[in-house]
Amino acid sequence: MCPQLARCHHLPVTVKCRIGIDARDDYEFFREFADAVVAAGIDALIVHARAAILAGLSPKQNREIPPLKHDFVHRLKRERPELTVILNGGLSDGAAVAAHLREGVDGVMLGGPPIIVPYCSPNWSAA
Repeated sequence: MCPQLARCHHLPVTVKCRIGIDARDDYEFFREFADAVVAAGIDALIVHARAAILAGLSPKQNREIPPLKHDFVHRLKRERPELTVILNGGLSDGAAVAAHLREGVDGVMLGGPPIIVPYCSPNWSAA
């Protein structure tokens, strides 16, 4: 589907994913998925750094309970420097954002903090 989307318009094609699903949350599984979507022609990968647990957890619990594995995202970026990698998950303040950007990801995606505390990002100018 990605190659067809890329040919239809000039906009970038991105994929947002988790690092794994259920018990498959090892780095190799994540890397193989990333390689497959890159081969399909995506322009960027937005990664929520938790596995998705499909049985037994609600969507809210899936945003809180599976452990964050930011190191998987950083490793992927080091191994695939040409790939645009955006980190999502567990970013609660400007210091965390700045630390992950220093690690080499191309950007971050914020979900919870701006919803919980609107206008929190102006205080993150150091990031």
